[in-house]
Amino acid sequence: MKVRNRIGIAAAGATAMAGIFFGGVAGAGVVSPVVVPLAAPNTVAGSYTLDLTVTGGGGGSEPLVLNSNGTAQFEDTCSGLWTLSGKNFAMEINPDTCGGDVWLFDGKVTSKGLGTSKKLGTFIATFKTGQGPQTNTGTWYATTS
Repeated sequence: MKVRNRIGIAAAGATAMAGIFFGGVAGAGVVSPVVVPLAAPNTVAGSYTLDLTVTGGGGGSEPLVLNSNGTAQFEDTCSGLWTLSGKNFAMEINPDTCGGDVWLFDGKVTSKGLGTSKKLGTFIATFKTGQGPQTNTGTWYATTS
């Protein structure tokens, strides 16, 4: 009877992954590992121009830097965290670094960057104002800069 176990491990820096398969014959007392490389995880780290369109009108472009350690720099002073699962991208901007403003983004990775002008992601932003919080929603995409 053949026994197979699969264990996925991440290489240093999480830039490559390998699958380890242990195969052997039960009772033979011999287990020989076979390492089979898997695809490197998709990364979107880099510098982008983020184009925003606010529902109801308005918008603009902002610089966005996604670091390979999962941190992000948005506008000039706002920072946060991003994550990627397959082609699904999500980012949260820390309100403590952004004047109390909360930004949440979701979208898809494309061959041109994060979304396109025809394949838009969505965002929600809550701003501190003198009249209380104001929430805006809209769409976005980001191209490498």
